[in-house]
Amino acid sequence: MGRARRVKGLDMAAAAAAAAENGVSKKKKGKKGAAAAAAAHAKPVEEVDFMDLILREKERQKAEKAGKYAVRKRKRDESTKDGDKRGATYQIIKNRGLTPHKSKMNRNPRVKKREQYRKALIRRKGAVRNLREGEAGAYGGEQSGINARVSRSRKIGTS
Repeated sequence: MGRARRVKGLDMAAAAAAAAENGVSKKKKGKKGAAAAAAAHAKPVEEVDFMDLILREKERQKAEKAGKYAVRKRKRDESTKDGDKRGATYQIIKNRGLTPHKSKMNRNPRVKKREQYRKALIRRKGAVRNLREGEAGAYGGEQSGINARVSRSRKIGTS
C-alpha cells in the first residue's frame, strides 16, 4: 500500500474513532440513533485492561510450555507384585555394557572386505595400465594406416 493511501486510511480511522467518541454516526438520527449514541457514551460493564489481558495470556502460555517439557516421574511397573522378581529385559540378557557405536559397514565383515576390494581395484587402475589382450600374435599392420605423402626415410652414405 502506498504512503498516501496509508496516511488517508489512518486519518479515516482516527476520524471514525473521534465520531464514535462524540456519538456522531453517518446514519440518520432518529429514536434508534439517539439510543445508539447514548449506548456508545456509556462505559462497558467490565472494563478490561488490554495490557493485563496480554500478560495473563503470556503467563498461561509459559505455564503450558513448562508443563509440556517438565520431567515426569516414571511409574513403577505394577504388573509384578511385591516379593516377585521382575522379568529380565533384552538389555540385561545381552549384557553388553558400554560398547562403541559401529557404522553399518563395520557391523558386517564380509561387506566391509568387499568394499575394501572394490576401492583397491579403483586405486590400482590409476597406478597400473590394463593388459591389451590378443595383440601378441601376428603383425596386423599399422593401426592408423600408412600415409603415402609423408617420407621419413634417411639416405645412407651421404653426409
